Amino acid sequence: MKRYIVLALLPALALALGACAADTDDGSPTDGGGDPIVNQYAGSASEGDLVTFEIDKTNKTYVATNETTGESSPGSYSTMTGELQGVYEVTADGDQFFAVELDDKILAANFPTGNVANDLSYGVSAEIDNSGKVAQIAGDYVWIRIANDEVNGSVLNKEWGALTVTADGAWYKRNYTSDAVSPMDVDPEFPLTGGDESGTWAVDGAKKERLVVTIDGTTETLTGFAYASQNEAAFLLDLGTGDGFMLGVKNSNVSQATIAGTYKFVDAWANGGRGAGNAAIPASGDGTFYHKDDDGVIVSGTLTNITQAPHLSNTFECRAPEINADLYLVIMGDIMLHFMFDENGFASYGAGAKL
Repeated sequence: MKRYIVLALLPALALALGACAADTDDGSPTDGGGDPIVNQYAGSASEGDLVTFEIDKTNKTYVATNETTGESSPGSYSTMTGELQGVYEVTADGDQFFAVELDDKILAANFPTGNVANDLSYGVSAEIDNSGKVAQIAGDYVWIRIANDEVNGSVLNKEWGALTVTADGAWYKRNYTSDAVSPMDVDPEFPLTGGDESGTWAVDGAKKERLVVTIDGTTETLTGFAYASQNEAAFLLDLGTGDGFMLGVKNSNVSQATIAGTYKFVDAWANGGRGAGNAAIPASGDGTFYHKDDDGVIVSGTLTNITQAPHLSNTFECRAPEINADLYLVIMGDIMLHFMFDENGFASYGAGAKL
């Protein structure tokens, strides 16, 4: 049986379903003039592949195109109800996969993306122009690296850290590892003015949802992505083939009361499983979780001792006693990522949003 870290709830980022446009007579969304609603996203996957997504909300179909491998993965989806209302469910080659879409903002998915090694992918709207959003992108972020490789000799360790992105085109990053320190124990002293890595960033002149990112001391150029508004921001950096991607959520002055709500998410686990779930966070006291894995197994339980990190105000630790795991939620506005650890180390990560 899978370890039911399934909850993966907190653990990195699943996404919420946004408001729909006008419906046709059969209940399918259109643009109000009879044309289908199609949303475009661009981002990265856990092998470090660049991927794009086309979500046809009218016909409930999708196409995931892997720019790195040149492979295309089309399919169809259904929209779940009940505890997982708004989550997309995909059947491909007899297996179950899931996705969460926050319309025209972000998409998190664990469905096929043109490379069997990709277990989690994330994209931002490809229809935005970030050249006018530099001030909103700028800020401090908490991030985790979504990747399948070893860290300090084990795949059960993960890299995470703090990031400052400045409006004048610089970035600074501090790197931590899960086997050495937790988000409850660090003070990166935001905003960073130095760190383990630094470099430059600018909005891509041709594809303006994308960022051109350089690393000081190297000739390497990486592709980044950002979604930012007054209420929320996500920063995504593709780290290259085999190295996964970095996903960050902007740090903000919040409390348990201000993040209260139900977050839907998709996840990937250390044991190779995947799933979708929800995390219900009340204004005070304990929360709950609900999770369905790719074998159809459902697990639910409580989230106890919800505690805000002392120096990372957008990050909350809690305990899931039913699965003996510690969960970390990183939240701004409707966007969240999560990662989870049990007695063996890394258990799962995922991403999502408030519905």
